[in-house]
Amino acid sequence: MAVRPIDANAMLNELKPVGFEADHSAVLLSDVSKMMREWVERQPTLTPPNDWISVKDRLPESGQYVAVYSEYFYSIGVWKRYIDTVLMKNFSGKYDRVKVLREEWFVLTEDGDEVLVDDDRVKYWCELPELPEKELREWKEWDKKYGLD
Repeated sequence: MAVRPIDANAMLNELKPVGFEADHSAVLLSDVSKMMREWVERQPTLTPPNDWISVKDRLPESGQYVAVYSEYFYSIGVWKRYIDTVLMKNFSGKYDRVKVLREEWFVLTEDGDEVLVDDDRVKYWCELPELPEKELREWKEWDKKYGLD
């Protein structure tokens, strides 16, 4: 069973004292259990905290856009892990193409371009919130209309 944190304040506001008159005495325990379960399921879900994560503790998924923070800037960035081809001089003095694994941070400029950042500059990152459902649907429709999906 997955954990679903609920808003206890909303639940307590809905809770009212019950008078135990004669007509309530015929309620079965199974009925009370069912009513309580339905009541809990109606409660709003809490939004999980979006805490900053140190790059020393964990990195985001490769290609996932996140908020990044350093002592010099705060921006939207992306951690990328990819294979790159570079030229390296071999023992005979000739150049060979060699594949290397790169793991690098990029930040977005105002124009939407990705600019490479020294890895030690980014100190913390935080997941970006999801777009509201209406805006997400509009973006998807726009992408489909213009063949970008």
